[in-house]
Amino acid sequence: MSSEDTPGIRRWMGDNLTIYQHVAPEWWEKLKPLARQKRHEPTPAEDALWQLLRGRRTAGFKFRRQHAIERFVVDFYCHEAHLIVEVDGEIHEYTREEDMLRQSFLEALNFTG
Repeated sequence: MSSEDTPGIRRWMGDNLTIYQHVAPEWWEKLKPLARQKRHEPTPAEDALWQLLRGRRTAGFKFRRQHAIERFVVDFYCHEAHLIVEVDGEIHEYTREEDMLRQSFLEALNFTG
């Protein structure tokens, strides 16, 4: 797949690793520390789901956790299925309106969840 196959996605290859980045470099510099922190401090629910998704354990699909898309960091993302999985928790009780706006924005980019 080339970057022309999927608009808005840039692909880098090196050392047998392909990285798909869905975020502009200026946003990535701001989101990278947040994504890293969330990977190192998952909620119990995120950790339990990650144990099921990691290493292509779910129907052979590869998932990334705490992946940046545009200006958001999503809990889990599968590039092959163009699928986003979010794990709701206490924080989502306070951010329902923001969650709805984020979901609408990501669906407009043809992501499913």
